Amino acid sequence: MKIAIIGCAKQKLWGRHRAKDLYSSVLFRLGWRYASRHFPEVFILSAKHGLVGPDRFIRSYDSTLKDMTRATRRAWAKKAAAQIERQTPKGSELYFFCGHAYIEFLPEFLPKRKIYTPLSGLGLGRRLQWYKKNL
Repeated sequence: MKIAIIGCAKQKLWGRHRAKDLYSSVLFRLGWRYASRHFPEVFILSAKHGLVGPDRFIRSYDSTLKDMTRATRRAWAKKAAAQIERQTPKGSELYFFCGHAYIEFLPEFLPKRKIYTPLSGLGLGRRLQWYKKNL
């Protein structure tokens, strides 16, 4: 099974919403549209909550991996990897649509998983172009 995992976004709606509706940035919205059309299952990788199912209700928050130290990002990745192991089928292929800070340490904690990063190395503008071209 192929599973898409999208990185969260700084721009959020205020209050409590389903995770798939909380993040309001253009990049997240395009990523969500792409992933939900091309993958049977989609999760969100949150800087605060780790791996989140799209229909889980969460409150808006102000956390970002970019503000965390390297050691804190590594600890976050360990926690997120454990969530991925619990919530996704063994043997599934994981496609990460997120920035470098989100994927930086995950392969270390998911050594038996097939991990793909289709947008690796692309800046914000190039990621937006990629989604628009592939939708």
